[in-house]
Amino acid sequence: MSIEPQDLRDAGVVDAVELASAGAAADEYLSGSVVSVVSGLVTVSAMTLVNPDEPLENLDIFVLSGATAGDGAYTVDTIDSGTTFTVNESIADSTGGSASFRHPAGATKVGVDPTNLSQSEQDTLQGVMEDIDTAVSEGGFADEHVKVSGNDTTAGYLGAKLVEGTGITLTEQNDGGNETLKIDAEASSDELVGVSADDTDPGYLEDKIVEGPGIKLTTLDPGGDESLEISSGKVIACSWGTNATAYIYAYSSGAWAVMARIVFPGSDHMQATVEAIKAVLWVSASNRIMDIRVYDLTNDLVVAESDDLTNEDPELIDFGTVSNVPTGPAIWELQGHKDGNPAGFIYLSALTIFFED
Repeated sequence: MSIEPQDLRDAGVVDAVELASAGAAADEYLSGSVVSVVSGLVTVSAMTLVNPDEPLENLDIFVLSGATAGDGAYTVDTIDSGTTFTVNESIADSTGGSASFRHPAGATKVGVDPTNLSQSEQDTLQGVMEDIDTAVSEGGFADEHVKVSGNDTTAGYLGAKLVEGTGITLTEQNDGGNETLKIDAEASSDELVGVSADDTDPGYLEDKIVEGPGIKLTTLDPGGDESLEISSGKVIACSWGTNATAYIYAYSSGAWAVMARIVFPGSDHMQATVEAIKAVLWVSASNRIMDIRVYDLTNDLVVAESDDLTNEDPELIDFGTVSNVPTGPAIWELQGHKDGNPAGFIYLSALTIFFED
């Protein structure tokens, strides 16, 4: 079936000029004089509103200027005749002035299916764009989701994209307001150390550091705020070479005979402690049982003592426990002693004091 000219109505056709319109003054297509505005009914002259080529249509823009009241822009509602029409907005009664008409923005005449839209339910392009503009202005159209990387297939809120690992707690704060995400980490209770990443048996520091030759390890403040002191730990030997012989009588009173004297410099001067005192000693006969000691004459104190010497050949004798070591210089005596008969000789060949640094 063919379409005849009489089958076409302007209201059913959108011209290219209408689609291109921005609704601005440049899009004016008709103008004339205004006779009056009474109770919302506008009467014009010097024009016809029902021109078959470009008639006035609903939602066209009417601009009133120079009237006694109500100057402004309005949208056309109904066209009652070739010279009268109404507008959608409230308009003051007035007389005189001029009227101009322009097409609304072309986007108001382009349809849109809003079914799958999230920001608008409008069915025209203009309506959708206005809703989007409002959403953007109010922040409702902002992208609030994040991705872990460019390969992430699903964007989400920050709280859902962060996952708690071992010892980590995530807490959403100020729910429904200006929210923040708090990340808490549990304090580690691992107090052990490994020598390297390949160490299969971590342990405490004092167990993982081993003393080598000339090294001494000392735990300071045990049970408190401990620290591990590493020092050279070498033993310094200070020797006094001498040959001394003493004839020891049977001192029933317990007196001691002096065999030799040395000057001890003091532990402060040596910056070390005395670890041991040893000497090469022997007696004239095995039945001449002798006692020997190191005596601090300056401070009147026994430093070390070894009892019951019976060896007839030179031997290295350890005086045992050392105590009462002075910090400053002092005269030390090597003394011999014997209880009961028979008397005898005790021989000294060398004396050595060992210091631990």
